[in-house]
Amino acid sequence: MISDRSTLAGLPSYLTDQGGETDLASSPNRRGTTPDLGSGEGLDVRGIWMSIMAEDLGKFSARRDAPLLALHLRKELFPGLFADPYRSRVHTISGSDDLRRGRGEACRVLEIDGIPTLVATGPRCTWRSMVYALPRTIALRQACWALATSRKIAPATLEYSIVVRTWASSPAPGTPPDREFSSSGDGLNPTVLDPLHPAGPVPCQAFQVLLDARTAQDTAFSERHGGPPDADSLGRPLLQAVRLIEDVRPPYQFHSLPELNARSSEYVFVPEGGQGPPQKLMLFLDLPALLLEGERLEIEVLTDEFKLLEAWLDADSVLRMPQGKEG
Repeated sequence: MISDRSTLAGLPSYLTDQGGETDLASSPNRRGTTPDLGSGEGLDVRGIWMSIMAEDLGKFSARRDAPLLALHLRKELFPGLFADPYRSRVHTISGSDDLRRGRGEACRVLEIDGIPTLVATGPRCTWRSMVYALPRTIALRQACWALATSRKIAPATLEYSIVVRTWASSPAPGTPPDREFSSSGDGLNPTVLDPLHPAGPVPCQAFQVLLDARTAQDTAFSERHGGPPDADSLGRPLLQAVRLIEDVRPPYQFHSLPELNARSSEYVFVPEGGQGPPQKLMLFLDLPALLLEGERLEIEVLTDEFKLLEAWLDADSVLRMPQGKEG
């Protein structure tokens, strides 16, 4: 069954606070969010219309230290990891080069369904990546990883842990890490280290990833070689990628109205009564995004000098019907 899309209109198109208030400047928490989306629902967003009023909008022309407003996007970047893609940079350890440069015991690198994968060849498998040094210190916030193991395996047949080591400055060989963060999974549900540290992002200029896995049985799988095909091999496909998420300065946090207008394809100042300082600003902020279940877009007003701020989406509502059952 195919459902047509429709233009989002009326109150559901507005970003409202928890009480349904559309004027976010007078809202108690000055935050407005998109409606909650259920299974099969989606919003194909093209951008946001905004109406902003103040006694004199001209005084917001110069950049301020504190932002005026900010937009936050919650997307599932990777399975189980929700983050704002505009506030995140992803550092990925994956591929044959990264996996082969690491040091491992009872493991080897093979292609599983075309993806380089660390495969355990014994009941106890360990692997550690090389130490990756960055050109400058960054703020690491989250980590996640991808496993190739089938979700149909018995949970007791695999135990593993992922450890992330970080150094606040580029380390000399043999220097112990400043911090270590670890988590464990049952093989069926890879765990997200979220956040890496309860106090906030971790200063990091170098990092290393360690894997420790214990397997109770092998898995049959096929590998592809350049020569004649081999018989099925035994092993337990494990790690395919580790991703570390860095906090970056967001492009949708505005410290002045010129910054906001520069991100907008349309904007116009309207003086009250045709004269005097501009008191109203209408604009269309370009922000393409596809929102699905569990994802949302939020606007946060960070100044108390606006008399009014309303925001509504230019978007289409999309429905994907679940698979039906025989009657």
